Amino acid sequence: NFRLDMTNHIAVVTFPERRLSKINIPSSIVFQSNEFIVNRIGKCEYNNYIKKITFSEDTQIKCIDFGKINCPWLETILIPNSVEKIIFDRIKSEKLRKILTYPQNQHFKWDERGFLFGKSEEDTDFNAIIFARDDISYVQIPSNNKFLNQRLFAGFRSLTFVDFSLNSLIFSISQYLFASSSIECISMPKSVKTL
Repeated sequence: NFRLDMTNHIAVVTFPERRLSKINIPSSIVFQSNEFIVNRIGKCEYNNYIKKITFSEDTQIKCIDFGKINCPWLETILIPNSVEKIIFDRIKSEKLRKILTYPQNQHFKWDERGFLFGKSEEDTDFNAIIFARDDISYVQIPSNNKFLNQRLFAGFRSLTFVDFSLNSLIFSISQYLFASSSIECISMPKSVKTL
C-alpha cells in the first residue's frame, strides 16, 4: 500500500494486512504515468504474517522505524545503503534474527554473531552495537566498541554472561542495558565512568 504526495511525487509505503510472508519495497512506483519515489515507511497496521522485508538496492529511504513497521514476527530484514538511522522497538522486533546489509553499506554492518553495528560520532569504524539478537547467551564486546544502545540487552532471557575487552573504550553503561534480563555475570571494563 502507498500514500502518494501528488505535488512532490513521493510515496510513503505501508504494509498490507494480507497474508504475505515477504515484502519487497521498490525504490519508486508508477501511478497514472507518473513516477513517485518511495522515501519512507509510514505507520503500518499490525501484521503477524510478514517474516522478511527487502528493499530495492537503489531505494532512497533514510530511516527504518520498527515501531512503525509493526510486524512482530519479522525474522529478516535487508538494510539498504541509503538508510542512515534505525529506530528499534524491542517488543515489535523480538523475533528478528538476521539483519542483512550490503558489503558497501557505509552506515551499518551485520555481524554473524548476532549484532548490528553502526558508527558513533561520524567515526569511520563500526564501533557502536545498536541491535543484538535476543537468543544469545554469551556476549564479548569488542575493544573498539564505544557505544551500546541503552536497552540493547533488555529482556534477554538467554543472556547469562557479558565480557568486555580489557582495553574497552566504553565509558558509560545505561541503567537499562540489562533490564529484565537473565544476566548472571559481567566483566566490567576499567574505562566505565558512569552506570
